[in-house]
Amino acid sequence: MDMNDYYYFVKVVENKGFTHAAEMINSPKSKISRHIKKLEERLDMRLIQRTTRHFVVTEAGWEFYRHAKKVVNEVELAENIVKKRRGTLSGKVNISCSLGVSNHFMPSLISAFLKQYPDIEIRQQVSNDYVDIISKGLDMVIRGHEKNLPDSSLIQKHLAQVEWCLFASPAFLTQTMPILAPNDLQGIKALGFGWKNDSWTWNLTRYDGEKAEVPHLPIFSSDDMSALKTACIDGLGVVSLPGYVCKKEVDDGQLVRVLPQWHSRSAALSIIIPSRKGVLAEVRTFIDFLQINAQEIVNFSF
Repeated sequence: MDMNDYYYFVKVVENKGFTHAAEMINSPKSKISRHIKKLEERLDMRLIQRTTRHFVVTEAGWEFYRHAKKVVNEVELAENIVKKRRGTLSGKVNISCSLGVSNHFMPSLISAFLKQYPDIEIRQQVSNDYVDIISKGLDMVIRGHEKNLPDSSLIQKHLAQVEWCLFASPAFLTQTMPILAPNDLQGIKALGFGWKNDSWTWNLTRYDGEKAEVPHLPIFSSDDMSALKTACIDGLGVVSLPGYVCKKEVDDGQLVRVLPQWHSRSAALSIIIPSRKGVLAEVRTFIDFLQINAQEIVNFSF
């Protein structure tokens, strides 16, 4: 058994082809191809169907990948444990997160982590769509969610609880009637997070537990929090965003919190990993770092 066969097969599957895998791990394409061919001959099974135009992992190939990935992770884990004992930690951490999390939650955390662990490389994929953590070869996915995530074989780790609030620009508020209660929001110009919604409602909760629903029709909706914040600063309407996303703009006087005794949503930030077993040292270290520092990022007061 040649462990390189496993390693190269995993990299080819994760990079969706021999060419991308060769570029990613800086190894000749011909060398990778020889290892895959040798692996298939030993198993007497086609794992990858490949032509000049097509690359398809067979059913047997996906089954083999799931087990081979664990083997490769265990080998890398063994190496990193030894490295950690001599005071070094290196390797790659492959993560995926939404655009909002990438823009407003992760930057300072990633910078601080890499200053502390300069030999670790973080590779970040940004997508607001569902990402298959297994097939994409990711070590973790970071997602915000209001409801509990579906039960599965994946492992969820809580990062922080995030309050969403209503914001508007001072100029916009001078052009409207005073907003003293949820009913005062009826008919107001609004901005909406998301773009697939068919109906829009702010589900407000006051700190004493009272609730109120305010239907609204956004004049602009987007799944880009930065775009919504800019539109709000420009006086286009009221927006619901995570409090920490707008903290600087509130402190600078560009935005004002609307109905400060109410919040519009309460969402959780969670880390999702494929399994508790075989977690590489650098991945576990990054998870621990995020869990220790996450709540400090999302805390705000205004």
